Amino acid sequence: MHIASVPVPSHSRLRRIVIGLFVLVLGFAFMGMTYENIFEARDRRFNPTEGQLVDVGGKNMHIDCQGQGSPTVLLESGLGQFIAFKVCSNVNFSL
Repeated sequence: MHIASVPVPSHSRLRRIVIGLFVLVLGFAFMGMTYENIFEARDRRFNPTEGQLVDVGGKNMHIDCQGQGSPTVLLESGLGQFIAFKVCSNVNFSL
């Protein structure tokens, strides 16, 4: 009588698969980081911010002053510059 041997997966094969998947994930993470850096620099070059940077307590604050007189109206947008510019263009500065 002959006993058939059942192939047992080796630990080295499993280790190679895990290492390969890990390297693949790291490769995708590196490609994503590179993509973000390139296109962030491109966006800054093609969409310059208006106004100026002012040092406020050791932090830089972007300020875009428009109009003159009083009262002074300060619009602070946490959603990005586009919301503030839309509101600012619709404000009537004369009293």
